[in-house]
Amino acid sequence: MTNFEIGYITKAQGVKGEFRLRPNTRNYENYTHIKKMFFGGKVYNVHHVSLRNGFVVCKVDGIDDRTTVEGLAGTTVYVDTEDFDLPADEYLHTQIIGCNLYSEKGEMLGDITNVDDYGAGEVYYVINPKGKEFMFPNVRGVVQSIDVNAKRVVVDTDILNEIISE
Repeated sequence: MTNFEIGYITKAQGVKGEFRLRPNTRNYENYTHIKKMFFGGKVYNVHHVSLRNGFVVCKVDGIDDRTTVEGLAGTTVYVDTEDFDLPADEYLHTQIIGCNLYSEKGEMLGDITNVDDYGAGEVYYVINPKGKEFMFPNVRGVVQSIDVNAKRVVVDTDILNEIISE
């Protein structure tokens, strides 16, 4: 069994123990098939997961009130890899963190240290080989390929340089 991070609890939804989950992927449909979640040092059976107004709303067995959920705000949620299917072209942010960033010509540009999604798209944070941090949004085809098994992300440097200089 391998656990990986799928998101974090943002806040309570209602008064019966439901919570909003900020997902680490854009395909929220995957979350509706989850059977168990791991957070706060415990394993929870999932009662239901629904998609409401652009949010992932979860209810797990054993959490039945708003106060308990409010105490869990910010808690990272994990699932077993066997319980979560991603399409071949989609990745969790946690799978991209730690990957090496390369140009389309094979030049090492740095290491990806973080990925955030502020709603308009993903932002990649990178430390270059000289130790300087830069960041770029994943827009306009800048990312050409991602291979999380090889820990390799390839970008179009013409587009990357245009984005960074804007």
